[in-house]
Amino acid sequence: MPFDFVMPLARRPCRPLLRRSLSLLAALLVACGGGGGSSDTPPLDASVSFTATDLDFSNPERGMTRSLDALATASDSQLATLSAAGVRLAYAPLRLDAWRDASLPDSLLNQLDDAFARVRRAGLKLVLRVSYNDPAAPGSDPRDASLVRIHEHIARLAPTLAANADVIAYWQAGFIGAWGEWHDSTNGLDDPDARLAVRDALLAALPPGRSLQFRQPADLQRWYPSPAVETSTGPQARIGLHNDCFLADDTDVGTYPDGEPQRSYIRQLSAVTPFGGETCQPPDPAQARNSCADILREGAEYHVSYLGEDYYTPTFHDTWAAQGCLGTVLTRLGYRFELIRLAHTPSAAPGEAIGLRLELVNRGWARLHNARPVQLLLRHEDSGQVVRIPLADVDPRQWTPGQLIQINRRLDLPTGLASGPYALLIALPDEDPRLANDPRYAIRPANADQGTQGWDAQLGAFALGSRLTLR
Repeated sequence: MPFDFVMPLARRPCRPLLRRSLSLLAALLVACGGGGGSSDTPPLDASVSFTATDLDFSNPERGMTRSLDALATASDSQLATLSAAGVRLAYAPLRLDAWRDASLPDSLLNQLDDAFARVRRAGLKLVLRVSYNDPAAPGSDPRDASLVRIHEHIARLAPTLAANADVIAYWQAGFIGAWGEWHDSTNGLDDPDARLAVRDALLAALPPGRSLQFRQPADLQRWYPSPAVETSTGPQARIGLHNDCFLADDTDVGTYPDGEPQRSYIRQLSAVTPFGGETCQPPDPAQARNSCADILREGAEYHVSYLGEDYYTPTFHDTWAAQGCLGTVLTRLGYRFELIRLAHTPSAAPGEAIGLRLELVNRGWARLHNARPVQLLLRHEDSGQVVRIPLADVDPRQWTPGQLIQINRRLDLPTGLASGPYALLIALPDEDPRLANDPRYAIRPANADQGTQGWDAQLGAFALGSRLTLR
């Protein structure tokens, strides 16, 4: 039976390690470095190595975000401009100010469907937040909605959000209080029971395979006294945090009022569920943790997947650029999969099996949070025919930061393939059929284009620079 090997870059004592999709026996073999694939795996007589690159690629569901003015009215041209600039993740506010005291009309839902279609055409994904106010805007109304109205709105939005979950990378909880950040509610929703009721309504509406991000660590601690771990299941495994005052001061402007206990909780939680947010204006600039040492340390500690690029840049982003680490920050946000070595069977006949061993490392600060397949592509060097072979049971969400991943597989080739040489490529396309063939939604490895190795922008796959010959 084949295994995925996940080994630390530095050696450590052998100990049991549980993972979601592995049995305990397989996990023990992984942690100890044993298990070389099945005994009948064909010989791996062809091999190739890869060269890493420091370039920042526009990969989906990670990186610096840009903000839309409003999701419902975002235009094709605005979205296309972001896409052309390399943005793949946009912060999308959905404002319901006009319906604080009313039901959501069909016209709004139709408008949202059209907006999601425009996002899809632009090759973007979204960080979604629903709110009823913008207290910073001149003359704005700071009210949120009642608990009854919020429940009604969540239920009304749920089918539309589920139908467009392919372009929703992360859903921030929203709805309650100022900016939807779960403080300063005008309807008494700072009450723990009300917050719990909204949490449950959001979880019921959450599209399968997606996560919710809440703003207040205290809420997460009250609901779940111990943070989620690798083997957690149920709703807790789908809840993360967004910190919209990341690095601002000793409490991140009230994000961590209890200090280190809350920070420790979120550091552990963010190892398995999404963490993102933005910087904000520090109350006291002298307290801002804005040096390169700060962002490189805390970016890794909090497993940051995304950060807002629009606010607050002078104290933070500009400082990172001046101190010379902004490029590193851009490449480390989220996942960053770097191929190291490939070994495989060099020749076979259609219908026969080949062996494959692929080694890679995640150099990013975070894991991948949304499911997607991993595929080996065979491209006939004469006809151009492309055959996609899924690497069954390979889950790239398990490729954790700093871990050396070794994938060993025995793959059965399809029958009826034409004889001749096939170039090998690796692909991580989007899971959703609407996006699976769009290369803008495919993950590009952090490897250099050289010789016959390199990114195929039409296929959304990386050419491995090696060949399989079919007899």
